[in-house]
Amino acid sequence: MRRISTQYAQPGMVLSRDVYDSYGNVILSQGTRLTQENIAILGRMGGGDIFFQDHRVDDVPVSPLIPARLEGEAAGRLRTLLEETRAMVDGQTSTRTININPLQKTAFSMMKQFFPMVLGEVNAVGCYSLKDYNFVHPVQVAGLSLLMGRKTGYSEDTLTKLAMAALLENIGYAALPLGMMEEPAALTSIENHEVHQHPQYGYQILRDYTHPALEIIQTVFQHHERWNGSGYPRGLKGKGISLDARILAIADTYYALVSRRPHRQSHLPHEAIEFMMAYSGELFDPELISLFTKLVPLYPTSVMVKLNTGESGIIVNARPGLIGRPVVRICYNKNFSEVTNPFDMDLSDSEHQHRLVTEIVEY
Repeated sequence: MRRISTQYAQPGMVLSRDVYDSYGNVILSQGTRLTQENIAILGRMGGGDIFFQDHRVDDVPVSPLIPARLEGEAAGRLRTLLEETRAMVDGQTSTRTININPLQKTAFSMMKQFFPMVLGEVNAVGCYSLKDYNFVHPVQVAGLSLLMGRKTGYSEDTLTKLAMAALLENIGYAALPLGMMEEPAALTSIENHEVHQHPQYGYQILRDYTHPALEIIQTVFQHHERWNGSGYPRGLKGKGISLDARILAIADTYYALVSRRPHRQSHLPHEAIEFMMAYSGELFDPELISLFTKLVPLYPTSVMVKLNTGESGIIVNARPGLIGRPVVRICYNKNFSEVTNPFDMDLSDSEHQHRLVTEIVEY
C-alpha cells in the first residue's frame, strides 16, 4: 500500500485501508474506488492521510500502534468530559464532580495495546481538524507517550497513569474563554498569559472535582515545564520535572508541530523531528529525545520520497533508529523513468552514504 495526504487523492485510486473520522467512525471503506464525490468527503476532513493500492508495495504492511476505532473512542469520551467540565466551571450545572471512569477504561485499553509486545508503527502525522484538535491531539499524545514509557520500562499501572495524564493534559482549557485557542491570529500578551495558566487550572480542576492518582495531577501540572527551566508554570528544570511530564512535553510538542493550527499549516514529520533534536538538552531531556528519535520515523513507511541523485521510491522500512536512513524501494530512475522491476535500497549501507532523501512526494 502507498500513503499520501488526502489533498493528493485522485479518482480511480482504490483504498487499501478504511478511512476514519476523528471519532473512529468509518467514512470510506477499504476497497472503495475513489470518485470526485468521495474525494470531496476527504476534503471536508481538512487533511490527514490515506492508503491506496499500489502493486509495487503490496508486500509492505503498515499497522498502527493503536487501532483507529480505539483512538476515536478516546477522543469521543474526552470530548464529553471536557464539555461537562466547561459546563461545571461556568456554573451551568450544579454537579460538583467529574466522572473520569469512562476515560480511565479507554486509557487502560490503549495501554494494553503495548503488551505483551509493541507492534505497529507510531502515527507520525498530527490532527488536521481545527474543530476537533482539543479532543484528538491529547489522544495522539497519549499514544506516543505510551510508546516512550513502554520503552523506558514502565509497568502497566504506571503506563495507564501516563496515558490518563496525556488525555487530561489540557483539561485546564475549560477555564479559558471559549474559542480562545481557535483564534487564527496570534494571542495578545494578556491572552498568552492566560493560556500559560492552563496547567494550574488543570491541576485545580482535577484536585477539586476528581480523584485521580497524584502522579496524574502532577504530570498535568508540569507538562509545559522545560529542561532548561524556561517552561511554566513553575520554571522547574532538569530532573526536578517528573519523568512522566518530561515524556509528555516531547509527545505534546511533536504532535503540536505536525498538526494544523489556526495560525499556521502543519509541519512534516522530518521537520518536527529536526526541531525536537535541535532543542535536545535545552527544552527537552536529551536522553528522552534520543529515545524519541529511535521511535518516530522521519519518513513514514509507504510514503514516496525523492533522493538527491534524482531517483524516487517508496519507503518500505522507516528505520526510525537510523535517522534519515530508511530502506527505499526505487520506482523511478534519475531520468524520471519508471523502473520495470523496483528494487530495495538500504540508505544505511556504506555504498549509499552519498544518497539523501531530499523531498517527500504527495505528503
